[in-house]
Amino acid sequence: MRQETKQQFKQIDWSAILALLCALLAAVFVYLSYFTLAERQAASDRRYESFLLAEQMRLSSDQLTLMARAYAATGNPKFLQFYNQILDIRNGIQPRPENYHRVYWDFLMPHQGLPPFPNGQTISLQKLFDKNGFTEQELQQLRAAQASSDQLAELEKNVFKLVAQNKPKEAGDYVTPAAVKQLYSETYLQAKSQIMSRINDFYHLQETRNNSRVTYAVTKNKLMIVFSVLSFFGLIISLIFNFKLRTRLSAQFISDLQKEVTEQTDIIIEKNQELTHAFDLMAKAQKNLIESEKNGFLRCFSRWGGA
Repeated sequence: MRQETKQQFKQIDWSAILALLCALLAAVFVYLSYFTLAERQAASDRRYESFLLAEQMRLSSDQLTLMARAYAATGNPKFLQFYNQILDIRNGIQPRPENYHRVYWDFLMPHQGLPPFPNGQTISLQKLFDKNGFTEQELQQLRAAQASSDQLAELEKNVFKLVAQNKPKEAGDYVTPAAVKQLYSETYLQAKSQIMSRINDFYHLQETRNNSRVTYAVTKNKLMIVFSVLSFFGLIISLIFNFKLRTRLSAQFISDLQKEVTEQTDIIIEKNQELTHAFDLMAKAQKNLIESEKNGFLRCFSRWGGA
């Protein structure tokens, strides 16, 4: 019985150690799941920021084309001013408006139009590319796109010279066919297509990389969650097992105690019976002794009386 009790004590000790280990693992995996969740969010944020920067590159090229064509068609100097502002913002000469990736220049084009967002920091688009952590291959595509856009800007500046040389015949009558034609020429469209081709290549590269990073972070986060749940299940099972062992051991202790009490009670009863029997024998012996002494006295007295 003692050997079995010792074995049960060992089992309780091992179950307690297992419960402690499961609790530690659960705590570690919960922390790691939180950490990987933050990593997953960071990967998603980087993907979104990369997309916004690429969009700014594409939008700036489209906006430059829009302003160049508007200036060539109307001769309105505000479009030339907007054109130069777009270049200065892209090159980090003028402050970059906040939320610049949203609709911006369309609000300024009407008469007395107002900017929808306040100005932010002064930083070039190239520096934003460098800070975002793009790979060298991705940066090559963006730099090539910007270089092509700068070359296209040179062609547009030549168009602006034609516009400046043109004098409108009447107020509101402003047409520069040669300038407008160059902005829709095959050379211009091919240069524009080359810019967009570079941007598309960048989209493909950064989406492939970011999707891989996000997928890895999501998978890692899910694994940590699964391990956390398994650790909690292990903790619960080990605690239940420990509780059952302790309950069984307590029941066995109570049973052994009751058995020992019963055995001791039986021994006491048996000894009481033996003691009672001994008392009876002593009483009988005492009674016999008294009777013997009494009979002996009577015999002696009868003898003395006869004499």
